[in-house]
Amino acid sequence: MSNRRELGAPELLRWHWQKAGTIEHIHDVTKNELGAGTPPCGRFGANAAWYRLALFTDNVLSAMKSLALPPEYGAARPKKLRFSLFTLAGRIVDHAGQLILRISAAVERLVQLIAAPERLALLLPAPYPRGLSSAGYPSRSPRSELA
Repeated sequence: MSNRRELGAPELLRWHWQKAGTIEHIHDVTKNELGAGTPPCGRFGANAAWYRLALFTDNVLSAMKSLALPPEYGAARPKKLRFSLFTLAGRIVDHAGQLILRISAAVERLVQLIAAPERLALLLPAPYPRGLSSAGYPSRSPRSELA
């Protein structure tokens, strides 16, 4: 059964074979690496919210990999991202009355991690000037109507 009625039987079969395995990959990642395989309790609503959170996390990680992180992280799984970017090993040292954090990871990885939000910020649309709407007309503030 398919909604792709414009395709003939052989083309439809090839299309179906090409997309085989993609949803299984997402299920594997969300269940085994993002915690969706262990629901938090026995209540359906809470478990559904837990699974949606795991899917949202997968979407955010996918967007980060394709838009903000360096190309070598394009095919990285969540575990690799967690160990190479999100958890940088460090040591807190008390020296001369100051607390110092010594980071043992390579400086290049730290620089890439710091640059990722900047690359994401470049994708955001520019804010409109104050008082103008998206069409360039003066916007009406609900507070000004109340005064």
